Amino acid sequence: CNFQILHIMHIFQNNWYAIMFIKLLDSSIERFIFNSSFYLLFLLKSNYIYYSHYFDFVFRR
Repeated sequence: CNFQILHIMHIFQNNWYAIMFIKLLDSSIERFIFNSSFYLLFLLKSNYIYYSHYFDFVFRR
């Protein structure tokens, strides 16, 4: 029983470290997502017909 609680605490500690790391990287991640979303919008605009067929194929299943 105690071992299980220790294991859960260990997972929680690892998640806390991951959250702190993400908070450190947060601004650069946001900038990266912003730039990549613009790039994806450009790609979708240039290949709109192809992507619409692809999404129809994916979401109908």
